Amino acid sequence: MNGRPPRNIEELLYRMLMDSKSFHRMVQKIYCRVNGIPYHKYLDANAPDPLKSSTNFAMYHPTKLHKFRAWRALFWDEMKKSFMLK
Repeated sequence: MNGRPPRNIEELLYRMLMDSKSFHRMVQKIYCRVNGIPYHKYLDANAPDPLKSSTNFAMYHPTKLHKFRAWRALFWDEMKKSFMLK
């Protein structure tokens, strides 16, 4: 945590969370599980960090089901905004 000191406890906790590797690892596992991407645990300490690896994003290819779910979510959000539905 570098830079100026936090103004309040919320900012301190936020910075600690964003600096935590275990938090980012947990988020990555959840992302992989939700999107059906296999998660490979890096056991080797010298292995490249999967969050910083550019090849990690290159191996993901969404299926037609993923694309349909994304389109459906965007479509319904737009309809709700257009017709002021909840």
